[in-house]
Amino acid sequence: MTNEAIQDAQKQDPGSALVILYELEYNSVGDKLYFSPSGLNDDVVSEIQFRDSAGVAQTYVPFPISAEGFDISSDGSYSRPSVKIANLENTIRTVINSDFESLIGRRLTRRTTFQRYLVGESGDSNPPVELPKQVYIIDRIKSKNVLQVEFELSTPFDLAGIQLPRRVIVGGACPFKYKAAQTSIDFHDRVGGCDWEAKFRKTNDSLFMTRNDEYILPPTVTFTAWAGTATAGDYYSTVDITPEGFYKVTSSGVLQAANRTNYWQALTATTSTPSDSDKTNWRRVWGYQTYSSSGQYDAYKDSRFNEYVLESGELWQVKISQDSNNHQAREEGPYWTGGDVCGKTLASCRLRFYAKQQTSPAGGVEVSPNKSQVSLPFGGFPGSLQKR
Repeated sequence: MTNEAIQDAQKQDPGSALVILYELEYNSVGDKLYFSPSGLNDDVVSEIQFRDSAGVAQTYVPFPISAEGFDISSDGSYSRPSVKIANLENTIRTVINSDFESLIGRRLTRRTTFQRYLVGESGDSNPPVELPKQVYIIDRIKSKNVLQVEFELSTPFDLAGIQLPRRVIVGGACPFKYKAAQTSIDFHDRVGGCDWEAKFRKTNDSLFMTRNDEYILPPTVTFTAWAGTATAGDYYSTVDITPEGFYKVTSSGVLQAANRTNYWQALTATTSTPSDSDKTNWRRVWGYQTYSSSGQYDAYKDSRFNEYVLESGELWQVKISQDSNNHQAREEGPYWTGGDVCGKTLASCRLRFYAKQQTSPAGGVEVSPNKSQVSLPFGGFPGSLQKR
């Protein structure tokens, strides 16, 4: 149905005002924001309805936006338009549940039609009548200040650093999507070859890890206050009391002095004091809680210490402190982030696939001494094994 719009555009007087609309995908699911630079007939607050390719009427909300550089050329480099949006960050974040940086890589579609083809007008039809769509990818934030944020766009064929085929082989770095091929996923939905599953599955307890390859253990594990001697495999806690304190960040953003509790697993029978530098005798570990709507979950100036919760089998780490009985939903965004993350190295893979459940304490972890009986996912590290 674009031919009619093209014919109108070629007339000296098309008899109808030109209308430009924007659609912005703001998450991986494909949810969109629909907006227009202004309303119709100088009514800057009026909403506009126009049909999508499926014939469904979508409402485009007037929003302060300006754009330039949408030129089309048959030779030379692709155009890289820029779009300036009023810096109403709180308003946008309420919708996209994130910040402007999360929009990088998302798709922005520019649609052009005439007023006569809008919903409710004489030329309204299904499918809609419009000029060819212009689809771009948000490539980077060009500038940002208190008044506006400016994005630079690129065509899907002009993204810097993108290679075809898309799989880039780097020795020692795993390209598989973490746990996307585990047997608990329907066969036709599995991706890649990483089939690592929780080794501690018992009632509600599971084994999780940080991106720094540190184990996150369930509340069944008891930590003994460090008193000078350790038994191999057991768990201990230390408390740092520093002059400047260890700061929590309250839900209102205020720094609050506090002591720092560290959790450790002894790798050997030792009398050395637990520390990150002593990797021969100690391994830093973390703990999580079972989620409760009445719980208090704290974030810290050092985000490694932000607390973890387990809800319906999913591990979450808080990003902004959550006061009891006043929680934001557990989902990826400004308040929570996924707690179980892979470091994507051979060491990351080994610590996961060689992990074994301890019989005591329940929920503890040990690395299998018989590594020859454990196989890492085939193809996960192409180029990491050198020929002799």
